[in-house]
Amino acid sequence: MKKTLLVITVFLCSSLNLLCAQNQIKGTLKNEKGYPVSHATVAIEGTPFGTTSNEEGVFILHYKESENQILKVFALSAMDTSIEIDKIKNKNNLKITLLDKPFKLSEVVVTGTGTHSYLKDSPIHTQVFTQKEIINSGSTSLEDILRNMNSSITYSESHGIVASGFSGRNILILVDGNKLNGDTSGQTDIERLDMSKIKRIEVVRGSASALYGSEAMGGVINIITQNPTDDISVTTTNKISRKGQFFSSSVVEIKNKKFTSQTSYQRRQTDGWQLSPYEWTKKWNSDGTPQVKPTDKQAVTGYYSDNVRQKFTFTPIPKLTFNATGTYYNKKQKRKQQVPSYKYNMHYKDYNVGAGAIYRLPKKLGSISLNTYFDNYEYEKDYFKDDKKILAGESTLSKRQRYSNTDLKGAFRLGNHKLSTGINFTNDYLKNPEKLDHSKSAYTLSLYAQDEMKFFKSLSVIAGFRALHHKEFKNRFVPSLSTMYAWEHFNVRLSYAGGFRAPDLMELYYNNEGMGGGTVNHSNPNLKPEKSNSFTFSTEYFNKYFTISASTFITFIDDIIQRVSVDEQYPHEGDSNHYQYQNLNRARSRGFDLGIQALLISDLSLGINYSYLDARNMNPSKNPDVRDKYLNGSSRHTGSVNMNYAKHWEKYKLNVNFNGHLQSSAFYENMNARAYSLWNIITTHTIKGIKHFTPTLSVGVDNVFNFRDTKPFLMRYATTSPGRSFFASLTLKLNK
Repeated sequence: MKKTLLVITVFLCSSLNLLCAQNQIKGTLKNEKGYPVSHATVAIEGTPFGTTSNEEGVFILHYKESENQILKVFALSAMDTSIEIDKIKNKNNLKITLLDKPFKLSEVVVTGTGTHSYLKDSPIHTQVFTQKEIINSGSTSLEDILRNMNSSITYSESHGIVASGFSGRNILILVDGNKLNGDTSGQTDIERLDMSKIKRIEVVRGSASALYGSEAMGGVINIITQNPTDDISVTTTNKISRKGQFFSSSVVEIKNKKFTSQTSYQRRQTDGWQLSPYEWTKKWNSDGTPQVKPTDKQAVTGYYSDNVRQKFTFTPIPKLTFNATGTYYNKKQKRKQQVPSYKYNMHYKDYNVGAGAIYRLPKKLGSISLNTYFDNYEYEKDYFKDDKKILAGESTLSKRQRYSNTDLKGAFRLGNHKLSTGINFTNDYLKNPEKLDHSKSAYTLSLYAQDEMKFFKSLSVIAGFRALHHKEFKNRFVPSLSTMYAWEHFNVRLSYAGGFRAPDLMELYYNNEGMGGGTVNHSNPNLKPEKSNSFTFSTEYFNKYFTISASTFITFIDDIIQRVSVDEQYPHEGDSNHYQYQNLNRARSRGFDLGIQALLISDLSLGINYSYLDARNMNPSKNPDVRDKYLNGSSRHTGSVNMNYAKHWEKYKLNVNFNGHLQSSAFYENMNARAYSLWNIITTHTIKGIKHFTPTLSVGVDNVFNFRDTKPFLMRYATTSPGRSFFASLTLKLNK
């Protein structure tokens, strides 16, 4: 009914325009990312003259001129905008950039379906962190983003990323579609992510194995980087905080009609810190308190890291684009040499290269792409003390991990169908001189297909599958099916996804020491693959002022792999905690998420999210320590709060961001991590109007209320925050 009234109103106004208007304004509406804003209302305040923008964001407004007229623009996904008509210089080519609302409904996403679509139109529920949100929050690492900006995914130093009960190995992390390879202590090494030019981060929870393969059984995090937008641009950022924490990045970009180049360098370092001067002896007193002894070991070990990245694109003709990327990463610990337990520093290295091409078919019929990628991740021990046959100053290789991926994909538009199909080949390689006589490798060959169908303009259906052959675990078939019904301001989504994950070479064959020196992980060559079936229902309501979303899910996992304590098998091997990867018979993960984003006033927005999770082993296990217990790293209750104030003046922009993360106790097999909350505030000050130069100063406080987890070393930390920390950051951008 509302749509009908709107159409009648616009028709009557347009008819009136033609009868009595004498003047015309023609223009184009775009959002901050340069995408056209369609179906926006453009009108002259206090008059019947109005129109709407088309799919390309173009509008033509006929009106009768009078004094002091104001042009008003209204759009669902953008802030309302007012322009004095007398100040418009070119009324036949007016270009208006609309500021985005905090709701992100017009954000273009790709991860959920593998093809581009607006967030509000994607049948796969996708969470997005935009470049603006990341900058406003002051986050300079993926850990910070996950802690500060959402409730459905958590991060801990002891267990890495956890989503819907799944931990790091089940969550695929991509950078521009390429897998982030290499892990430490069972966690993907996200330290080497280049944070300097992130355009957005897309998160899909639940199984995405049908589209992305084995590693995506628990979800996908896709980091999408920004391509150069200026002919020449140089950007530097430096951030300092307590405990010697320092972050620096520099980016040089070049762009012309056919070629772009982006070169970035990133540096991180810290002196490290203790949370407690005591270490747990792995024994308990009669009153239930832990027995401890003095220690010099750090909860966060000092280190420095360097990351260099190069990205090229070349477009010889409009329909064909080539791309190439390469990254080198180097990280070294700075352990205290006077600590008796330490004899070496861990030294991490990585390099990766990738290349690809995409050909866009004529008449917007689709595209064909080919991409190949290779990653070599390794670390060694640099000894500063003699150890048996190894002398101080020598280095030994602990692990070399290689990954290669080749993907041929076609995406085709066939009427109301968008068909994607492809062939994928991956190969994993592991060398462990300390424990393995020979290197290990495993390949996977996959065929996948997906059909996006549109019915009646309101119903979308996506059906897909992946058929794969694994070297060790033979043939598997993984299906998926998702639907979305949209009307007025409502979206309703329902989906099913099968999941499959083969044990990786690290779980099967690699024994390693944790980064902090307090844990040892033992391999298990008898592991079986994990299988899952996941069901998700979500709905959302949105209008000009707020969005409300709710989703619920349940996942059944067979033979889930968990890290289990096996200290009793190693009674004479020091004070370290010993773990082994083992299959649990069956697990179930279920929960729900609630969220609201509201525009309180024109410059102030508020976002509140809450997540409930019940993830546990469901069947009796041979090991009584894990029988019917919650899955490792899961917390039943998490919440996030984000309040942002943004004010724009002619030559100055102010942004104030206050965010908080709240989390209940996290479950582990031998002890739980305590509940906690972290609150941060940051103010960002940008000077505008200086030709080719934009300085931005940020100052703020991390952990405003000074929460510190002071458990003895070797016990489970909720967070390793050193407490309240003041920080300052300066960004300088030169562009032409």
